[in-house]
Amino acid sequence: MNLFRSPVRLQTQIRGEGLPLLCLHGHPGSGACMEVFSDRLSQHFKTIAPTCAAMATAK
Repeated sequence: MNLFRSPVRLQTQIRGEGLPLLCLHGHPGSGACMEVFSDRLSQHFKTIAPTCAAMATAK
């Protein structure tokens, strides 16, 4: 089984400045669902919330 068939494209929301803080969501979800945390955290950190491009376009 080949797990590395093609690269995964990520859309990323980056907010704030300072030390980077990676905000990961569960499945299903998107980086936008992390705004509950990243709104406040981005006042002190650089928050990075990735979303798989396929999930971002799914309805």
